[in-house]
Amino acid sequence: MVSPFDALKELEQQAGLTDPSEESNGVFERERDNRPLAPFDGPELVVRTLADVKPEPVEFLWEKRIPLGKLTLVAGDPGLGKSWMSLDIAARISLGGIWPDGGRVPHGDVIIVTAEDGLADTVRPRLDRLEADSRRIHSIAMNVRHGEKEIPLSLNEHLPQIEQVIAIKGAIMLVIDPLLAFTGRGVDTHKSSEVRAVLSQVAAMAERSACAVIGIMHLNKRGGETSAFQRITASTDFTAAARSVLVVGKHPDDDNRRVLAPAKTNLSEEPDSLGYHFVDGIFAWEREPVDINVHALLAPGKVDDAETSSALREAKDFLVDVLHDGPVLKQQIDREAKGAWITIATLRRAKDSLAVEVNRRSDGNKGGGGWYWSLPQDAQDDQTVPRDTEDERLANLTPSVSPSAASTPPPRKMFNEGFQGEMPDTNEHLARGSSSPGIEGEQEDEVRKALIFDADGGDDADEWGEA
Repeated sequence: MVSPFDALKELEQQAGLTDPSEESNGVFERERDNRPLAPFDGPELVVRTLADVKPEPVEFLWEKRIPLGKLTLVAGDPGLGKSWMSLDIAARISLGGIWPDGGRVPHGDVIIVTAEDGLADTVRPRLDRLEADSRRIHSIAMNVRHGEKEIPLSLNEHLPQIEQVIAIKGAIMLVIDPLLAFTGRGVDTHKSSEVRAVLSQVAAMAERSACAVIGIMHLNKRGGETSAFQRITASTDFTAAARSVLVVGKHPDDDNRRVLAPAKTNLSEEPDSLGYHFVDGIFAWEREPVDINVHALLAPGKVDDAETSSALREAKDFLVDVLHDGPVLKQQIDREAKGAWITIATLRRAKDSLAVEVNRRSDGNKGGGGWYWSLPQDAQDDQTVPRDTEDERLANLTPSVSPSAASTPPPRKMFNEGFQGEMPDTNEHLARGSSSPGIEGEQEDEVRKALIFDADGGDDADEWGEA
């Protein structure tokens, strides 16, 4: 019997595609046609020969954890200090200094896009307590000016503008908090094709600008799931697109401590997990690594009130997004909610919390129609109230201080708690003015969904105010 390989070889010889004299170790090479590609009426493929690609080393903003020019995700339940952590990282970059594990911090500018914290009453005061150089930290507002109108900032539509700001400021880190708030209206974050379309452009922008992009995300309510990829809200394509994924959780043995554990590290070996806590209300890293991996961090039994609160917030955000353009048939809402892992009980609580209006629409004498949900008029109005759209320099904002903050202790030194080594000169950047420096140094099966249970819970934030 003639083998498939020999049959193919004989056919190639008969067709004149190979010459037996060119046989080498039993392998035949086809004759290459090196003519340039003919003009094509339509989209053309971009082809590169790998011999023409110059190898480059992977560069890190934070060794093994945050690569430059790539997307990194930081995910966790609300109230665990994710936003605090991102500001601590930004503060270190604004000054130059030392990472919690001892590595040197590149000195540069940072851009923040936040939908959850006010700049004057939360972000700037926190940065001040972290002793950041706020002249090097900038904020892009949630809305974009479009003629006389203002529209929501969207990664799906406004990446060129964001990339321009990165270039002008010379920024080496962009923080998007939370990432889902800025994917763009009309983008279904549970559909792989739509998520990939947005994130591929984000990744390309990060690579072109050599800027580390940090996306803050929440965990969903699958309390028995220890896979970080399944616990992160929305499509698993978010975690697939990121080159590094870090997960935040409560320490299994100490409710006052938090752990940052690696869940995905495509570009390096896995780093140690790190601990952190709050000293006098200020974020502080622990000196020694923590022997807790992401599976232990997400082990069953770690679902608490914060997670229940997160589910309600997610359901409310879901309803606002679905009902923003007008009434929607309840059956359609139920289908979409199920696809988003939102239980009927949580959806009902979100409906009551938002005072969603329910009205029946008739389809004349055709026997159709149905019940429709819609946002109350005042809630629709709230969605159109714009925030300031300018690129705001945080140094020009006067922090708003609440009465309870008047008795808070003075800020701690920005570096790691208990650090014993030599401190870098943090005054050097003051003489550099505001110039921008370079770098120095889809769904699960229906049976499983039916087993998701809902728990009651409030919507209050954690004592640290991080959402």
